[in-house]
Amino acid sequence: MSSQSRSEATSGSVRQVALELFANQGYAATGIRQIASAAGLSLSAMYHHFSTKEELLLSIMRTTMTELEEEAARCVLANPDPADALGALVTSHVRMHAEQPQACFVTDTEVRSLFGDARAAIIAQRDSYQAVWVAVVEEGTASGQFHVANPKIAVLGLLEMCTGPARWYRADGPSSIEDICTQFTDMSLRLLGAPLNTTHRKEHA
Repeated sequence: MSSQSRSEATSGSVRQVALELFANQGYAATGIRQIASAAGLSLSAMYHHFSTKEELLLSIMRTTMTELEEEAARCVLANPDPADALGALVTSHVRMHAEQPQACFVTDTEVRSLFGDARAAIIAQRDSYQAVWVAVVEEGTASGQFHVANPKIAVLGLLEMCTGPARWYRADGPSSIEDICTQFTDMSLRLLGAPLNTTHRKEHA
């Protein structure tokens, strides 16, 4: 393994350790020395990869938001029909929050811990992601598929609902992730006043 590959692997390990600590005890309660110790590094070695605790948090949040943004773009590109696009967005959001609960939980809750440019960067990504959903709901409303008074408020409600699986989904639970995604898609379409049919009930990958 090259020195660059080793460095990248160590950085990834540090991010994972920090993520688990942030998720389990909160960002504010986690110290940089604790992260270094849990990662098996000296403090000086730790600073070689991340100079501050905020840099670590920002790295985690940027990675999570970028994945959400890229998935949302694929959902819209693959589904020109607003109801199909909405179903794909719901499925993508629910699946990621169920399968990566720690990353999503930290990203959703620790914006409060960022300041200045770091905070602005994450809020910009969050707003960009939400804008994709709003555009789909606005298009569906304009075409008569959806019936909502305020697409922006509707999207905030949908995102709040679809974020829930990060808190309670278990792989060994009574419902599969596929079943949960289907149910959340149905609920989302109903909340938007859209008629359900076999096309919109399909699983959106």
